[in-house]
Amino acid sequence: MAASLQQGDIMQNRISNFISATLLSVPLLSVVMLLCLALAACSPPDSPPEIAEEQREVLKSAEEAAASIEQSAAKMQQDIDAQSN
Repeated sequence: MAASLQQGDIMQNRISNFISATLLSVPLLSVVMLLCLALAACSPPDSPPEIAEEQREVLKSAEEAAASIEQSAAKMQQDIDAQSN
C-alpha cells in the first residue's frame, strides 16, 4: 500500500509539474507572439503609397504654376513701370 501511495504521489507531482509548466509557457508564448507582431508592425513600408505619389505630383504642378504666375506678375510690373517712365 505504501508503494501505491508513493506511485500516486509521483503521478500527482508529474501532473502538477506538467500543468504548472504549461501555464507558465502559455503567457510566455503569447508575450513572444505579441512582441513579434509589434516589431513587424513597426517596420517601414517597402514603397511609398500611391496616394503620396499623387499628392507629390499635384504639389509639383502647383509649385510650377506658382512660379509661372510670379514670372507673369513680375513681367506685368516691369511693363507698368516702363510705361510710367
